[in-house]
Amino acid sequence: MSAIPLTERVKEIFHAFFLQPDSAGLRRVFHYFHQDCILSGLEDSQMCVGLDAIEELLLRKKQEKVHLSFRFTNAQYHQRFLQDQVGQVFGNLHILGDDPTASATVRPDHLIDVECSFIATFLRCGDDFKMISGHLCLAFGAKFGSLHELLKQFQQVTQLANQDPVTSLYNHRAFFDSAQNSVSLDNCYLMVVDLDNFKQINDTYGHLTGDAVLKRAGQILRSAVREKDIVGRIGGDELAVLCIGIDSDDAALAVALRMVKNVQQYVGRDFSIDVHISIGIARKKPCDSLQDTFRQADTALYQVKRTSKNGCRLFEDS
Repeated sequence: MSAIPLTERVKEIFHAFFLQPDSAGLRRVFHYFHQDCILSGLEDSQMCVGLDAIEELLLRKKQEKVHLSFRFTNAQYHQRFLQDQVGQVFGNLHILGDDPTASATVRPDHLIDVECSFIATFLRCGDDFKMISGHLCLAFGAKFGSLHELLKQFQQVTQLANQDPVTSLYNHRAFFDSAQNSVSLDNCYLMVVDLDNFKQINDTYGHLTGDAVLKRAGQILRSAVREKDIVGRIGGDELAVLCIGIDSDDAALAVALRMVKNVQQYVGRDFSIDVHISIGIARKKPCDSLQDTFRQADTALYQVKRTSKNGCRLFEDS
């Protein structure tokens, strides 16, 4: 567990944004954000990725609310851990504030009611947590819908940010993020998969057919492994699979051969096209990084493609 609970991290972000004047609060806020954080919501349904975009959005929002002096009441937070490295905080927050510029004839009490619903996901970074995605809704003098609806909306946003649009598998970033969180486990094999002669399929049958073939191949790979294994499209006609908890080279080769056979049989049958894949396999060694293992699997892949294609090969140290 982190020395700083996630709920406390959320409170610090809110206080820094609303209560500290001018840019001082923003500078503190950014200490709690991961470089590639995704932030959505904030009344106008925007989604910002990266600190530069988030800074621009928050600066504008802070300027809109600079005349407000907030105090927080009835804060309600819920925390859960999705896995050891990732935690999530969500809840509702009722804010009361004074608006010294409000007209007495319009708001004789000079009070502003703000209802805030939020959900934020944090990634462990050393002994602390950094926010990697968040959704924040603010409304003045209005109540929000149920937290369940907000959670559903945030999950949809997160899914789109992590999903390859063609195959619906993990995209490049999400695959490697998920794989990085899993490679500390014992007995992991990384497989790099390439569709043979994919350019020829695109040139002959068109890119829409090519996309459909790629999507179907991704479905076959996903169905050939277990739920805990990680499958993604890492670029072009190249996919990757991280198999977790396989205890031997023979078992890993058996999984890869099943992929080769199933893609040839089912994708080819569905489209009446000869579709083949080549797979390079590497075992994650304790002393190697994920990048090292990927390079080894990539080396094995090109050894397959230089020879027979439509097959698989396990990386061997020279």
